[in-house]
Amino acid sequence: STISGNTAMDGGGLASMYGSPVDVYDSTIALNTASREETDGWFGGGGGVCVNGYSLRLANSIVASNTAHNNGHDVTLFNIAGPTPPIAGDHNIVMSSSPAAPPDTIATDPGLLPLADNGGPTLMNALAPGSVPIDAGRPSIGLFVDQRGPGFPRATGAAADIGAFESGTPPPPVSDCSEAAVRAAIANAPDGRIVDLSPLSHCTITLADGAFTSAVDNIAIIGPGDRTLTFDGGRHDRVILHSGGGVLKLDHLDITRGYIDGGKYAGG
Repeated sequence: STISGNTAMDGGGLASMYGSPVDVYDSTIALNTASREETDGWFGGGGGVCVNGYSLRLANSIVASNTAHNNGHDVTLFNIAGPTPPIAGDHNIVMSSSPAAPPDTIATDPGLLPLADNGGPTLMNALAPGSVPIDAGRPSIGLFVDQRGPGFPRATGAAADIGAFESGTPPPPVSDCSEAAVRAAIANAPDGRIVDLSPLSHCTITLADGAFTSAVDNIAIIGPGDRTLTFDGGRHDRVILHSGGGVLKLDHLDITRGYIDGGKYAGG
């Protein structure tokens, strides 16, 4: 998600004031304002995020370039009823927080561009070329696209970008209706990536060399919109073997005639 350009007395972008935990993943919270004037002993503030009394976890997110008169410009976490818990998480960019952000947090200006239509159904703050968040993030389990949705992979470079927007050009989809081409695309896809098979409309691939195999933790295999791509195991072997520890996402595929005779892991 992107939360950008909002104003409130405290927590200009996001506020949780009654003891609910807050988890922010793969998001950009920027250019928001907490408008309350400076007040001695006031617990609020947090132009981007303001949380009272419970945990705050940030992961692979940008909370930066926000404004507040009290406490952290970007993040304020407090507890009026007891000790303040630490801010948890990893792979974030936070420029100003109270208390301190997690140890690996980057405190540099993220180089956000103005809110604009960058594709998809909603506006976003894209990343300027060469900016710090690019390729500085990590995969989030089961998340294969950025905020814009299908057609915009979560990772296109060496690693995912930090925040809601993924820069770069997606790799070209597989356009060859052949077992060899699809097998190579699945076997060589890095962790957290999409194998885009959308051009393979009205294509049937009968496997001659065993199951399509992926060993990375997270992978998505996406077929054409008309759902006319068929993987046929020929009743000789299973059709897909995913040995990673994360999420296998399959969409718009016809998977048929897989077969394994016995064994502990005997899914066809």
